[in-house]
Amino acid sequence: MFGVAFLSSGGIVTVWLVRPKNAAADLASGTVTGVLAAVISYTASWGWVAVSIAGVPYGIWFGMAIALVFMASLCIIETLAAGMLLRRHGRISAAIGPYVEFTLPLILAVVFSNSVLFRVLTVGLGERACNLYIVPVLLLAIAGVLRRWPWRVRLLLHAAWVTSLCVFGLR
Repeated sequence: MFGVAFLSSGGIVTVWLVRPKNAAADLASGTVTGVLAAVISYTASWGWVAVSIAGVPYGIWFGMAIALVFMASLCIIETLAAGMLLRRHGRISAAIGPYVEFTLPLILAVVFSNSVLFRVLTVGLGERACNLYIVPVLLLAIAGVLRRWPWRVRLLLHAAWVTSLCVFGLR
């Protein structure tokens, strides 16, 4: 769970440090943060997986390309959302609640989707298929935050994905 919290804090920390003034500046700072995060995560964490699957020359290039796409896109989305929320609410302290409400389902949707994809590529679908049932509810919860749905609807959506997580569990 620490990894999810660390991964989801990238956008708000970037916006807090850089203070971008518009969406273009959010995009630029998110891209730089994403590239740095991709290089760090590949070299320090999961680069060996791509090398063990595809071999040395192809695994390095393929793994780094996947890391860049995954981490850069995630950091860009988080930074764009954090910048939008900061400009909407005016203060970091007021934007943290909606930011967490947005990023926690986003990160979990990405983690569940990637775990199913990795499982399909290596072993077969099997028991990881239940994680796919949680992803649409997570995406609806994300849409509810971005579209400013009433708090009762958002609360029900968050309760639905938490309940699904408790029923299906992390597999």
